[in-house]
Amino acid sequence: MNATARANVSITGCTFSENSSGNQGGAVACILNSHVTIADSILWGNTAQDGISLYVKGYDAPTTIAVDYSDVQGGAAGVLLVDGGELLWGASNFEDDPLLDADALHLLPGSPCIDRSNPSAEVATSRLDIDGEPRAGQCHADVGADESPFFIRDCNNNNIADACEIEAGSGADDNLNLVLDSCEPNKTIYAGPGTCPGIGTDASPYCRIQDAIDAAGDGLNEVINIILKDGTYTGIGNYDLRFGGKRL
Repeated sequence: MNATARANVSITGCTFSENSSGNQGGAVACILNSHVTIADSILWGNTAQDGISLYVKGYDAPTTIAVDYSDVQGGAAGVLLVDGGELLWGASNFEDDPLLDADALHLLPGSPCIDRSNPSAEVATSRLDIDGEPRAGQCHADVGADESPFFIRDCNNNNIADACEIEAGSGADDNLNLVLDSCEPNKTIYAGPGTCPGIGTDASPYCRIQDAIDAAGDGLNEVINIILKDGTYTGIGNYDLRFGGKRL
């Protein structure tokens, strides 16, 4: 795509892949007092003589490309800036193989682009992906043109994706595997004196031992480890403990 001669272009939730340019900008070229904003997009697998993904040439006039929350092959170092062209590179960009399928559009399982768009951007309920499917299948829209069906997990069947509970702080994920600790077959719950209520992680332990025991589920088909952090435990919930026959 070429943006030239005072063009102003905004690109959101797009995938540029397997494009080829005989001169500059395998995905996007921004030239001569033009301004392009790119967000939540994939620029991968493109080719060009100059700038495999992005090319910015100012001819000494203000010419900018602003990129954030996007997967860009070559990263910022791979953007070619010429004659005063300027790149505004956001901290949330990344440079990982997006794992596109054979059509170079759809995300495969394990793609780093899943659920990784701008978390503060409001996704309109009318916004659809390339297949006509709603965006924001989990907490946020996926990066790129495809809203993937993968990694939508609701292990406790409360109609909220586990990743969304973890991000909101209403569910613990102490081992950072995007699975609620309460659904792990073998899990560790932490308790420690401090500010209540806590969510049972090492960083935010339950403030009462009984809370940790209660959070352990039925304890019949899983092994639960409760770790008591250093400190003095006093008050209700820290004595006359009820284990309910759980394997702890």
